[in-house]
Amino acid sequence: MSDATVALALVQMSTPQRDCVRAKRDSHDSDNSDVSANTTPNTTPNTTPVRCFKLAQVKRTREDLLTVVYSTGSESMEIPFARGEAPRVFFERRDKAARLLFDSSRKDVYCTWRKELVNIVIQNPAWVLFKDSLQQKRYACGTIQLVITRYTCCQWKEHDDPCRNCQNRSWRVGCLTPSYLYHVMPLRSNAFQMEKDLSAFEPLMVQRDSSAWVKRMPTMACR
Repeated sequence: MSDATVALALVQMSTPQRDCVRAKRDSHDSDNSDVSANTTPNTTPNTTPVRCFKLAQVKRTREDLLTVVYSTGSESMEIPFARGEAPRVFFERRDKAARLLFDSSRKDVYCTWRKELVNIVIQNPAWVLFKDSLQQKRYACGTIQLVITRYTCCQWKEHDDPCRNCQNRSWRVGCLTPSYLYHVMPLRSNAFQMEKDLSAFEPLMVQRDSSAWVKRMPTMACR
């Protein structure tokens, strides 16, 4: 029996639906949602529909590694399965990937001292709001701060199709489709403690272009 066949059998046996990975996401969540210091993700059955990722294919990435691909509509996720690896390890990796993909409490954030994007939990009471304005919110946790900056269509220069309100600025009403960028920055320079404080929010490295974050870097201190 080939490795691909073994992987396929293991994957199909892993859930009651045999070929379906279930993940929950708040149906009212938006990519532009804000964070509240006293808000936790809504996990009630009425607002967290179940999404199913079905097994799409198993492909050989290299001699000792297979990649198991799951899909749901236009979305997909790829989970590595190494030769000799215990099935439990693969299942845990797969279920964690599905959970994180649909976890509305997490966002991609630019970490200024690491100079890279990380995906972290932002909806957590550990973040304490200390600045609140229309354009920017800042939250503190120990030696680090989470800075959330809001951009209107006009402020976001690359926006090709500004909303009706931004096209008619004389109306003096808010942007209908604002963009948000998230940065995590030091409050106090202590490299060891900053990493420790960041670890509480389960940081995961994100492989994507970070130029938008770097280009729009907020100041370290509040204005």
